[in-house]
Amino acid sequence: MGRFVSGAAPAKRKVLKPIPVPPLHPVDEAQSQAPANPKAKAKPSARKTPAQSAPPKEAPAAAHGATRFLAPLTGMIAPAFRAGLDKAADNTWLPLWLTGGFLTALALAILMTAFFGDPITRQPALQFLLGPLAATAAHPPEAEKPERINPSSPAKALLTEGPYGLLPQIGPNGELPRAVYARPYHAENGRPKVAILVTGLGLSERATKAAIERLPPAISLGFLAYGSSLQEWTELARFEGHEYYLELPMEPFDYPDNDPGPYALLTSIAPKENIDRLSWLMSRAIGYAGVTNAFGQRFLGARDALEPVMGELSARGLMFIDTTASPASLAQKVAKDSRLPAVMGDVLIDSEPDPDLIDEQLLALERLAWERGSAIGIASALPASVARLEAWARDAEAKGLSLAPVSAMMEKDEEGATGAEHEPEAAHPPSAEEHRPAAHEPAPSHEPASTHEPTGH
Repeated sequence: MGRFVSGAAPAKRKVLKPIPVPPLHPVDEAQSQAPANPKAKAKPSARKTPAQSAPPKEAPAAAHGATRFLAPLTGMIAPAFRAGLDKAADNTWLPLWLTGGFLTALALAILMTAFFGDPITRQPALQFLLGPLAATAAHPPEAEKPERINPSSPAKALLTEGPYGLLPQIGPNGELPRAVYARPYHAENGRPKVAILVTGLGLSERATKAAIERLPPAISLGFLAYGSSLQEWTELARFEGHEYYLELPMEPFDYPDNDPGPYALLTSIAPKENIDRLSWLMSRAIGYAGVTNAFGQRFLGARDALEPVMGELSARGLMFIDTTASPASLAQKVAKDSRLPAVMGDVLIDSEPDPDLIDEQLLALERLAWERGSAIGIASALPASVARLEAWARDAEAKGLSLAPVSAMMEKDEEGATGAEHEPEAAHPPSAEEHRPAAHEPAPSHEPASTHEPTGH
């Protein structure tokens, strides 16, 4: 023991720095808690990869809760799963068991879908699996309903090349487009005929599709020459059994404030120019039985401008429908001089597009048909008009009426030309209970049912 010498500096002590100890692996930590055995030899540890030796990343807080929840389950399931795999390795029936389980699960899924619907697409029960069969049963193929199919399709012999496309012509054996493309009609004795022409198709896709598919085939259709996809629409109309007509834009009373377009037939241009415009208009579609006017109140009252056009239509075997219902129109007179079949509409059904007023005009059309034996109504493809016409047509037969195409309002003479036809009164009109006008009602006037000129006709 050293002696303390007064005044001498104390000796410096050596300070030992602590040795950093790395965190223990859970297995190592368990081993470290065991009593030390200095005689036991150290077991060689398995070589760890860098990924294994790297300290684990800190998991998010949400993962700690899941770990605490799943850890006990994992501890119970994992040993049983490993034991099952060890036993299944020697089991030759395992593939068959797995296949049977898969097929059973698939069958259960199909049955659940059939009874409760598809959970992904939300389709109703049975529709997901039996949709095509159910659709076929609900809507039979059109081939099973031949009355809705017009077998007459555009014939090459009735077409000729024009300056702007194909134009109608009389066939080499005298076939007339107005006869070939007309819908077949068989007159019913004792029933007055009612024909309806729905115009303005080809501009609105929704309105055109609704008129073609919802209205009965006996109702005739008019497609505006300015319409889009006319070839596709007219093919659909022909397939559904409708006869159809091409609407020619003509000069109205308020032209040029109301302009019917760049190819309209006008009273102020030379006849040669009108014929050239007519060629362009008629080449917009094929397979039509005739033409009708869009607007045209002034043009149809001008004989000098009208005569060349009517002559051209007659030479091509067509017919003409006057939709103005105006006494000032010369269309029928000029058409007769040109040997062109022509008729005029009697009642403008939707000059006021109100459902109640449309029903009133349809009743006026019925009364006129009972009085004269036949009547022609003109309507547009407005949604309200199509809806009311669809409902009215369902009851037409029950009322004793015969719904006919517009071409049925014309009769042939000995040379094959046709003219406007108004049959005498029906031989056996229905009773009052069957909607016949009462005897005290005034007879319907032969003047137009509405003094308003239709817009768009």
